[in-house]
Amino acid sequence: MAHQALFQSGWFVVGLLTQTLIVHMIRTQHVPFLQSRASAPVMLLTATIMAIGIVLPFLALGRHLGLVPLPAGYFPWLVAILLSY
Repeated sequence: MAHQALFQSGWFVVGLLTQTLIVHMIRTQHVPFLQSRASAPVMLLTATIMAIGIVLPFLALGRHLGLVPLPAGYFPWLVAILLSY
């Protein structure tokens, strides 16, 4: 059961972050972040949503939702997934 909660927590975080980045991909025909940047409010909202998603498994609300804290070894993989996306 512990591995299931860990998998679901990791899936939640990677899903939320990739879906948030999709907003930047579909808003322009150019390469997001390199050739075309969104407005400051959109960038701020994106960063806020991503930060909340990363922190949520470590909070009491996350535990209430069935999430568990992610190990440090998860985050290099998360960065690799996001960069390859």
